[in-house]
Amino acid sequence: VHSNPDVFIIKDFLGDAECSDIIQRAKEKTLDRSPVAYAGWTNDVKDLLELAAKGPVSWLSLIIAWLQVKDDPDASQLSLVTHALQNFPVLLLAAVALIS
Repeated sequence: VHSNPDVFIIKDFLGDAECSDIIQRAKEKTLDRSPVAYAGWTNDVKDLLELAAKGPVSWLSLIIAWLQVKDDPDASQLSLVTHALQNFPVLLLAAVALIS
C-alpha cells in the first residue's frame, strides 16, 4: 500500500471482536491517530514548512531579487520587493517538494 514506511494490508488478520477491543483500549488511553491514517501529514511537516517560509525561502527570495536588480540602473526598492515577492512562491513550492 505504501513504501515509506512499509505498510501492508492483511485482510481478516483480526476478527471484529479483536478490532473492537483494540479500538476501545486506544480510546481509554486517549491515543492519537497515526500519521499514516492521513497520508503522513503531521505537525512536523507543517512546522518544517513554516520554518522554511520564515527562514531560507525568505532569504533566498531576497538574495535572488537583489541579484536580479543589482545591475539595473533604474531599479528601485519597489522593484526589489516586487522581484522578492515573485520569487517567494516558487521557492516555497520547491521547499514543499523537498519536504514532502
